[in-house]
Amino acid sequence: MHAFTGGTFLGDVLIFLGAMSWIAYTIGAVSFPGWSALRFTTLTCLPGTAGIFLITAIAGLGGYVGAPALATVASLGWELAYLAVLTVVLAVLFWNMAIGYLGALNTMLLGNLVPVVTFAIRILQGHRFETIELGGAALVVAALIANNLYLRGRISAAAA
Repeated sequence: MHAFTGGTFLGDVLIFLGAMSWIAYTIGAVSFPGWSALRFTTLTCLPGTAGIFLITAIAGLGGYVGAPALATVASLGWELAYLAVLTVVLAVLFWNMAIGYLGALNTMLLGNLVPVVTFAIRILQGHRFETIELGGAALVVAALIANNLYLRGRISAAAA
């Protein structure tokens, strides 16, 4: 088992915590049905942005990170704008709109298609997956389907 070797365990834990945070965020969005997607996005992005600034300031004061040169920031202007506007603000706004239109369950299911599509693209690019990778992908897809069917059954039973 390589989970505890090679320095990847901390990264794996951070990815897991990030996924759990998206689940909590999505479930939390359902708790505010009267709010528009724009309002919910704005009011959840503001404390997140403040947290990022605070953590960055603490890391900077602690000597863990340094400020990039102004020329570096300027040379990455379009990339930073793309990340900030398209992949953060608009993606979260559309995510919240999807929760309003599709419900949390279907939105999470749709969000889980991202790695499936990535997997399919890698296959089309000629990548050959190891047996363990295929088994892991099959396990994830089976779990998604089983969970979705289970939750739909509970929702149907509750409505009846």
